[in-house]
Amino acid sequence: MSQTFIESYVAALCAAAELDLPGINAQARMAPRMRLDPPYDPYPKHAREAAVLILLFPCHGERLCFPLITRPQDGGPHAGQVALPGGLRKDGEVFPEETAVREAMEEIGISPDSVRPVLRLTPLYIPVSNVTVVPVVASSTEAPQFTPDPREVAGIHLLDLQELGGEVGESDFVGSVETAPLRAPCYQPHGLKVWGATAMILAEFEELHRLIMNSLQRE
Repeated sequence: MSQTFIESYVAALCAAAELDLPGINAQARMAPRMRLDPPYDPYPKHAREAAVLILLFPCHGERLCFPLITRPQDGGPHAGQVALPGGLRKDGEVFPEETAVREAMEEIGISPDSVRPVLRLTPLYIPVSNVTVVPVVASSTEAPQFTPDPREVAGIHLLDLQELGGEVGESDFVGSVETAPLRAPCYQPHGLKVWGATAMILAEFEELHRLIMNSLQRE
């Protein structure tokens, strides 16, 4: 991937920050049934704040990749699930950018100096953990050296952005509060099953990515 392309793509992301994002309509495409039904509120009272990171870096020549993680089976509300690196806000941080980058540094060992946050996506409330999460899209001009923390990460998966929308299906999932399997849409790249809040966040970014690529191809 040429530096010119990276600069053009990041510039398009920056420009998207000044426009209306795909938002809840895009999130809803990958939402479990009734997940966003009224009176859904992305910022309910007493919700905790968190951020996740979509870290784009060059890979496979003319492609962009980003890391996903598998959470360990630790008994938490998202145990064993495929997710974006991220976590809860700490006091004194510039939110959500510093939170997202710090959490990714702690979980997968990225160097903060190599990361440039460029865009916030639409906040999403996650009822099971009572968290409003703000996704942050960031860029790196080089592929990071990943070092997972085994206490928080059971595996790292590098996903080619061009492949994201090509593997979509539905499956049954058992969450931490459901007593019966929950039918939900999911991304299925390379045998993974990405569902719930992570899939909803990626659905918005997938739509934004498609709009950006169409715009760059017309230039």
